[in-house]
Amino acid sequence: MDEAWRLLKVARLTTVVGPGGVGKTRMALELVRRVEADYDAVAIADLAEHSGAEAVEHWLVSTLDLGAHPGQLAHDRLIEYLRDKRVLLVLDNCEHVWEAAGDVVSALLADAPELTVIATSRRPLEIAGEHVLRVAPLAIPPPGADREQAALSDAVVLLLDRARAAGRPIADDHYCDTVLDLVRWSGGLPLVLELIAARLGGGLSPDTIMQRLDGGRLLKGVGRGVSPRHRALWDVLEWSYRVCSAGEQRLWARLSVFSGGFDLAMAEQVCGDPDGIVATPLVVDLLTGLVRQSVLIADSAGRFRQLPPMREYGLRQLQAFGEEEMTRERHCALMARLAAEAVERPYGPSGLTTFHQVRREIPNIRSALSFCDSPERAGTGLRIAADITQLGFSFFAAFLDEMCAWLEIFLTRMTPAPSPDRVDALAMLTLMRLWQGDQDRADTHRQECLDQARRLEATADDLPIVSFMEGMHLFLAHSDSGCLAPLTQACDAFDAKNARAAAFRARIWLAVAAGFLAPGHIADQAAAECLNDAQAHGGAWSISWALWAQGRASHADPDLAIPLLQQALQLMIDMGDQPMGANMCVEAIAWEWAAQGHALPAAKLLGAVAGIQQSTGVVIRGPGPFQREREHSVSRIRATLGGEACTGALHEGNKLRAAEIYTLALSDINRPPGCQSDHLPGAPVTLDALTRRQQQIAQLIAQGLSNRQIAKELNISQRTVENHLAQIFVRLDVHNRAQVAAWTTTQT
Repeated sequence: MDEAWRLLKVARLTTVVGPGGVGKTRMALELVRRVEADYDAVAIADLAEHSGAEAVEHWLVSTLDLGAHPGQLAHDRLIEYLRDKRVLLVLDNCEHVWEAAGDVVSALLADAPELTVIATSRRPLEIAGEHVLRVAPLAIPPPGADREQAALSDAVVLLLDRARAAGRPIADDHYCDTVLDLVRWSGGLPLVLELIAARLGGGLSPDTIMQRLDGGRLLKGVGRGVSPRHRALWDVLEWSYRVCSAGEQRLWARLSVFSGGFDLAMAEQVCGDPDGIVATPLVVDLLTGLVRQSVLIADSAGRFRQLPPMREYGLRQLQAFGEEEMTRERHCALMARLAAEAVERPYGPSGLTTFHQVRREIPNIRSALSFCDSPERAGTGLRIAADITQLGFSFFAAFLDEMCAWLEIFLTRMTPAPSPDRVDALAMLTLMRLWQGDQDRADTHRQECLDQARRLEATADDLPIVSFMEGMHLFLAHSDSGCLAPLTQACDAFDAKNARAAAFRARIWLAVAAGFLAPGHIADQAAAECLNDAQAHGGAWSISWALWAQGRASHADPDLAIPLLQQALQLMIDMGDQPMGANMCVEAIAWEWAAQGHALPAAKLLGAVAGIQQSTGVVIRGPGPFQREREHSVSRIRATLGGEACTGALHEGNKLRAAEIYTLALSDINRPPGCQSDHLPGAPVTLDALTRRQQQIAQLIAQGLSNRQIAKELNISQRTVENHLAQIFVRLDVHNRAQVAAWTTTQT
């Protein structure tokens, strides 16, 4: 409101723009209240029932009580009155007479220099000198917000206040999820919230209102003094629809198949036609028109969205046009292409962008999957769900339960005839259930997958996903080092098919499995190959997971393992790859600290990971190697701290905020309190910049030993020496062994 008041001080025409029911008139009247003392006269004209410039001018003459002068035009009478006076003119509901209102205001502003106009409209008047003030809907609770957070959102505050005023206060113990669902459905429109409160006041429960919304038809108010157009939400929506052009109306209807938003390219692919009123080249202009009409909300990133009431109204119109199935088919095909392309891209430099894109489109993917819930479309749904699951295996855990449910639904909808798609889906279901610790269902899906592969008479090279599944089954269910052979076979087979993303995913898990189960030199080699692959061909996301795998492979040498895991964690934090990736890094760091005897910080990190998993729903429940490592770590901590202190430290960690967790996990636990791990810019680097093992290696380099000789001297692998050397280069900001030797000489 303060911004609007300041704008009014410098602008002669301020147009308050927003969707129906957002509170444009209320804001305009509040502006009048604040500034009316500065004017000789204030006049408010509701243009909702008028059309044509002449009718508007006559209405203004009547509103200003100017009287009729025989033979004088209404425009001239207005100018005669306004020319020498400071008048504030409020024109409400201009969208109905948009062109006429624009013509009248433009002419009046040109001939009456002291005139100031406030207009309310669903779209700007688009005349010279106009300043547009967009009124946004009230903030609604974000997904996943708890009750306390939700109660702070503006939309919830308004609904609770209006329900109280209607005689039906919502007590804390009745503050249920349905109330939040109603608030979210409102899109934050104050009118919708007022109408919901009116129904609450009439005795309906939140559940009943939600069940009987009927696209908004239920929401009606009967308060005195309320504009007839605002007594029912349906009237508001119909009013908005009528002021749109035929092309805008048709596009509004087609866009209603999108859930959660879309961009221009998506709108063109789903809603555009070769020709006609929504021809593909016209979509961009029609979209612009719908934004100007406040039917769509646009953000700075080029995304558009419809508020739920407008979307449901659009769906009804789409059904009336007889175009719902056609438009949903196009939408589903778009989501299928997105999923198929995404599953091949995460390995490369654009990997993180791909993950964010898929996360952003989850609501649209859900809509497409729902559309596919029939025997004739189940195959498409199965492919979409399998691709998203394959992309998200262990990385999008928050969606995995949902995707597993869809896979199971589509498998039952389809005929049981064997097919590669069915094998893929069953393999992914097996992996998900293994990851979640559901061994019984994992075994059922695994056996069916193997049976389908046999019936297809496919070799391991034909269906590398089966080898991958078998390797992961041996690793996660049995902690069997025999998993390395099928995982290696899967890597080779995916490589032969040029399925680079799938090969990299298999290579990560080969390195992780080796880190848990294989001798040190084998684990080092697998992890190094994974990291080399990521650095040569992949992006930051791939590198972060390869660093995690290498950190795990180096667990026998904490001086090396912890910096690698911390590098991986920092990359994941920087990229926003949370909570799954960051949690796994934090937990692995806790394992290393527990093994080193740093019991208190290790306990805090383990408690913190459990807290994040509980709050986000991203829970790593079952895999045997991970669970055993947790149990070993907690046993070590209890042995060091005692049972009561261990429990207290775990509880303390459980309460840490994300920023506190990551600060702790990234700290150098071997340094004295207050000592920073990184030297200040320009300050000399000392031996304290290196770990104990790295100091030993640097001193041996200064003595002229090769990497092979250093490995023999320290009884570690040559690969471990090379990894430490890479860390030394980074910490000292040098580029070769000679520089390391020269620096070390100055320190001794």
